[in-house]
Amino acid sequence: FNYGAALHGYAFQRYLAERGCDVAVVDYIPKELERYHWKWPILNAGRLWRNPVLMLRYFIRWVYSARTNLRKLRKFRAFFDSRMRVTDRAYTERDLVEGGALVEGGFDVFVCESDVIWKRNDRVAFDRGFFLSFPAADRARKIAYAPSLGGVPMNEDEMRTFIRYVRDFAAISCRERSGAEEIGRLLGRDIPWVIDPTLLLTAADYAKIAIPPKESGYVLLYTCMRFNRNMVREAKAYARRLGKRLIEVGNYGINRLVFGHRTIDDAGIEEWLGLFMNADAVICNSFHGICFSVIF
Repeated sequence: FNYGAALHGYAFQRYLAERGCDVAVVDYIPKELERYHWKWPILNAGRLWRNPVLMLRYFIRWVYSARTNLRKLRKFRAFFDSRMRVTDRAYTERDLVEGGALVEGGFDVFVCESDVIWKRNDRVAFDRGFFLSFPAADRARKIAYAPSLGGVPMNEDEMRTFIRYVRDFAAISCRERSGAEEIGRLLGRDIPWVIDPTLLLTAADYAKIAIPPKESGYVLLYTCMRFNRNMVREAKAYARRLGKRLIEVGNYGINRLVFGHRTIDDAGIEEWLGLFMNADAVICNSFHGICFSVIF
């Protein structure tokens, strides 16, 4: 349900395809999401059961958004089915590493593409799938385009593991300058600092698939994965000063009751693009929200 994650994959695949590459996205389930329930998010509550107040809030929000969640899931799946070429099978880290599964097509090149796929994680350290550390990739050329290290520094052991994972890559670049400098220091080589894949396409490219709303002249608020009450209040005040309507898109449909503005929590990817395309101003807490504000 992350619009930016879907769109940087779409953009990079299209960019390569337009340059003559026969390209497919490997349907990979990251280690930290193997047991995540997309259809029924209430099953992800986990430790919240220990806190009755937080659990009640989570439950109320889930009940309120259950139907829109299913609509959104159908729209995301339709986008992947109709606009992207994805492997027929979904793979876990175990499938690739221990099972030795060879993704269909016998790829000549594997690319680690963008976003925080190289971040360290408290639960699983590094995700080996995102470092192409599996037999099928060992028989191919490995490239990293614009991955991000995230914001958590590595300790000495993690640095050694990281170096072991990336030392056989034919080419490495990074999305942030700080990340490029850190990887360059670890590997003793120059690492290019490159733009996010979403920026490889133009506004005209995205306009071809965007579904804009009937209205225009509004302030768009994009609440990404983390809710920020102060950001919502500031957005309402900003829209009021401009004399424009506030429209919120994201995962927090209950905000239409709490704050009283129009909230869209079941937007498909094409509709999300249309909302950015028609907006007069955008307020967000998302990297890719900024990218598409710049693009449009």
